[in-house]
Amino acid sequence: MIAARQPGHWTRWLFYFVTPNSLFKRLLIPYLLTAILVGASTVYNILSINIIVDRLNATYESNAAIFDLVESLGEVQTYTESYLSTKSSTALENYYRASGNLNDKAALLNDRIFDAEPLLLERNIRRMIESYNLETQSAIQAKRGRDIAAYTDHYNTSSQIYKYIIQYADQLNKNRFESNYSQYRVMGQLLDQIQLLDILILALILGIHFVIVLLTALRITRPVAELAQRAGLVAEGNVD
Repeated sequence: MIAARQPGHWTRWLFYFVTPNSLFKRLLIPYLLTAILVGASTVYNILSINIIVDRLNATYESNAAIFDLVESLGEVQTYTESYLSTKSSTALENYYRASGNLNDKAALLNDRIFDAEPLLLERNIRRMIESYNLETQSAIQAKRGRDIAAYTDHYNTSSQIYKYIIQYADQLNKNRFESNYSQYRVMGQLLDQIQLLDILILALILGIHFVIVLLTALRITRPVAELAQRAGLVAEGNVD
C-alpha cells in the first residue's frame, strides 16, 4: 500500500497564508502593510533627493564651465605672448594645445539667436573666441615670417578681443549666478517640503501601524477572552 504524500513546506506555508482565519495571516498582514508604506516612503525620498542633487550639479556646472573657459582663454593669451617674445617651439606647442582646448569649450556655447540675455552672451562670446583665435594664429604666422608690423597689429587686435571676452564672460557668469541663486532658493523650499512630507508620512505610518496592531490584537484576544469567560462560568456551575 502506497502511503499518502505529505504536503511540503511551501504548501503548508501557502495554506496558512490563504486561510481566512489563520493566526499566521493576522500577524503577518500588519507588518507587510507597514513594510510597504515604509518602502514607498523611502523610494520617494531617494528619488526626490536624486532630482535635487542633479539640479544642484547642473547649476554648479554652468558656473564652472565659464571659469574653465576663461582659464583656457588665459592660457592661449599667455602662450601667444610667450611665443611672440621667445619664438620657442615649446611655447608654440603649448599655444596650439591651449587653442584647441579653447575651441572645444567654445563649441559648447550657444550658437543660435535667442531673446534670453545669457544665451545671447554665449553666442557673442563664441563668435569673439573664433575671431580671437584667428587673430592669434595670424600673429604667430606673421612672427614666424618675421613680419613685425603684421604680428604687432594682429597681437594688439587679439588683446583687445581678449578684454571684450573677459567682460562678456563676467557678465554671463553674473547672470548665471543670479539665475542659479533663484534655483537654489527653489530647491531649498523643495527640501523643506520633503522634510515636512517625511514627518507627515512617518506619523501616518505610525498611526496606521498602531491601528492595525490594535485591531489585530483585539481580534486575536477577543476569542481567548470569551473562552476564558465561558470557562469561568462553567467552573462556577453555570453550564447554560
